[in-house]
Amino acid sequence: MIKKLSFEELFTIARSMEKDGYDFYTQASGKTSDAQLSECFARLANWESRHIDVINAIEADCAAMEQTQVRDPMSEVSAYIHAVVKGSIFDLDKSANEQVEKISTERELFSYACELEKKSILFYTGLRMSLPQKAGDIVEKLIKEETKHLTFLNEKLSKLA
Repeated sequence: MIKKLSFEELFTIARSMEKDGYDFYTQASGKTSDAQLSECFARLANWESRHIDVINAIEADCAAMEQTQVRDPMSEVSAYIHAVVKGSIFDLDKSANEQVEKISTERELFSYACELEKKSILFYTGLRMSLPQKAGDIVEKLIKEETKHLTFLNEKLSKLA
């Protein structure tokens, strides 16, 4: 039986994902010798950092509305999020530096970054389903931003030899 997730757990996972993304992009920025690619990763790190503030604001809104229970009567959202996190490429046992060090080419860095963004989109889609309308609308904006990040990365990836 899947354990039903609390709002606190969901927001902790979300913050952790964004911090992992920030750390990965910061490390990737320093790994590439190409100034333009380094700037791309630095920009992504900045975007991920801002998402942490958005997540904190959503959590505060839910607390203010006394929304402490996830809308998930059949535990379907919890099962979905557990599946996303379990199948995650976010290796919680390894630092961003260790993850970046395993990657040998700039193309691999961008491919890995694309996977990070896809996982974020999947996670936020599940989170969106479990929140009250107002908070869910904010998460929808995060989903759109993560989608833009993925598009940005794919455009850069397609230009790499």
